[in-house]
Amino acid sequence: SERFGHHLVPEKLNLYDFAYHYILPQTSPPQGLWLRLGTDPRSAPAVGQQLLQVSEDASLPRAIAIIRQVRENRSDGSPCLDLLVELKRGRFLAGPKAPPLRLGMEGGDWAPAPEKVTCNGVSTSYKELLSTQPCVPVWYCSHWWGESIFDFVAGCRRHAEVRHLVADARYWVCGYANRQHELDQEISVDVTSTSFNAALREAKGLLLILDPKATPFSRIWCDFELYTAIMSRDMGLDIVTTIPTGQGKEAETRLLSKDLVPGESAVAKSVREQNFPINLLAHGLEVMLENGMATQEQDKKAILKAIAAEKFEPGPGKPHVPNELRANMTLHSTLAILAWPQAMNRDQLKYGKGDDRLDVEGALQSDVTRDSVELSLAHFEKTCVDAGVKVLAECLPPNISSLKLSFEGCYQLTDASLHALASHLPKL
Repeated sequence: SERFGHHLVPEKLNLYDFAYHYILPQTSPPQGLWLRLGTDPRSAPAVGQQLLQVSEDASLPRAIAIIRQVRENRSDGSPCLDLLVELKRGRFLAGPKAPPLRLGMEGGDWAPAPEKVTCNGVSTSYKELLSTQPCVPVWYCSHWWGESIFDFVAGCRRHAEVRHLVADARYWVCGYANRQHELDQEISVDVTSTSFNAALREAKGLLLILDPKATPFSRIWCDFELYTAIMSRDMGLDIVTTIPTGQGKEAETRLLSKDLVPGESAVAKSVREQNFPINLLAHGLEVMLENGMATQEQDKKAILKAIAAEKFEPGPGKPHVPNELRANMTLHSTLAILAWPQAMNRDQLKYGKGDDRLDVEGALQSDVTRDSVELSLAHFEKTCVDAGVKVLAECLPPNISSLKLSFEGCYQLTDASLHALASHLPKL
């Protein structure tokens, strides 16, 4: 492991380490990478020497390469040194805040970080390494690189199975689809012009893949991708996670979906989702986009700038809300609606006795920007009761103009539920 130094086993391998050991070296240009050093190093390097970039917060060097060519460069008026290197591990970082360079494992700091790193030729993506056949995404994967690749694949496989995708199971995954050595060209100040956004707009839906700690909710790219999918009303949204099991047993996957999948009944959907660990969504109910983490600070600034630049017409009588707050409210209320049926079924609403309450009520009610709610509680025969409908009625967003609720098969409901709904819907 680059960061922690322990030996890797296939079942625990994540995308960070896979990229470090394999994707980055294999997809760099065959002709090598150019590193420009802006200051004279302590000693002259030699062709064939090992070049390292070492960081204190990682157990292994950030990058390892072999020097293939050394040349002086005075094209811009000041002397500098250009190194052509063959990448063996990781990625060289450039700029004043990047770690320094070393010659060999035993030496001390040899030179500051390179001023810039450029490809000597064309790099590739991991996808291109596997196949040059063009591939249009059907589903866009939003996930955390630190999750086990085995779990990631299991989640996609389960999703394709439930969705009956068969040969149409094409997933866009940034770590595999992007040319990792050309990300500076790819991720610009305008996030709407990136390949991320193009793939998201092209896909039919977003698949959010959650690890046991729901880490994607703390990553600003994942939150932005989720928000973008939510704002596209015709876009599907599914959430999948892998449940750890005993040693030697295959991990189990659980899938939560915004809508019924093709050929699925409401009963089948509730059965499929009854074992989904909805407490994972608690992290999403509290997420604040502005607090999301990003590997590159400029990415976070670009995302917040894109959200701030969006134009919304709230409509007559609707409140004007800052875009950042609107985005957070939208995320919270959407996840609340997704979690509501199972929160009710597990006695986790505020009228219930469950110990692990989810504040789906507060997340839904506080969204003053939401204009519609669609929720199916159909066929929850034992758990859909008047008390639950009363809570739902009390927690409906204050400015909705459209409401669609399904209660088929909920035989315990009485007129009390209708009265509760009627008393809270004076505007509909």
